[in-house]
Amino acid sequence: MENVNTEKLVEDIKTGEQAYRSGSWKSWCESRGLGRKWSDSFWPVPYATHMTGLYTLRAFLRGRMHRKNPPAPIRDFHRSMLEEGREHELIWDMEKHNRDIAERIAASYQGEVAA
Repeated sequence: MENVNTEKLVEDIKTGEQAYRSGSWKSWCESRGLGRKWSDSFWPVPYATHMTGLYTLRAFLRGRMHRKNPPAPIRDFHRSMLEEGREHELIWDMEKHNRDIAERIAASYQGEVAA
């Protein structure tokens, strides 16, 4: 993850947010090949999933953690176990979770080191 083009990452965060607010998320994703094409249709990647990944990578490059709380499925499972009266320890590695997301997204931003 040393050669991440941070300028491109920051630009994609800005333009992605702008595209979502203006209602052009689908065309923004299509121009970048983010989604699936089926016959004549195109399904863009989910906004929240993709943008969270970009923010996670940006935070990770700064030495910070974007997501500090476990994802909803893990929280909900833990809560349901406690409601049933079962002894259950919440197991979630914040650093590993953020690192995994950052490494997956970083593959798209490999290139020259930005100044």
